[in-house]
Amino acid sequence: MRRVRSTVLPIVLILPIIIFGGFFGLVILASEMAGEVVTVHTVAPDGTPKATRLWIVEDGGTLWLRAGVPSEAWLAHVDRTPTISLERGGTRMRMRAVPVRDAPAVHTRLHALMRARYGNVDAFISMLRDGEKSVMVRLEPVS
Repeated sequence: MRRVRSTVLPIVLILPIIIFGGFFGLVILASEMAGEVVTVHTVAPDGTPKATRLWIVEDGGTLWLRAGVPSEAWLAHVDRTPTISLERGGTRMRMRAVPVRDAPAVHTRLHALMRARYGNVDAFISMLRDGEKSVMVRLEPVS
């Protein structure tokens, strides 16, 4: 009995970690494979450059990003320093990132564009987050 318990206990403790890690690994993999992913280069408060991979949509010639939750680090970096570098299709360009927070019509439109572009993966990821709390970020070219 003691031998069974010593074997079962580590499995019971480790299995949830494996399942949890596997689930989020799958979410990350799916988000990378769903469609176009750009890299947003920001600067952390300590001056360290940070790169974040995100989905992007275009609406009437304007590029938009979405922060799934308002506490995302890259969004905090943008709030502090709105000039970013956007890497898209092998080209890097300077942009001004403008968070759009209290605009329900904008959120609804951009969520629909994300869903149309990224399909079921967007639907799956959206189940994990409250879309009402997401923050849309408009990108404006910097000359």
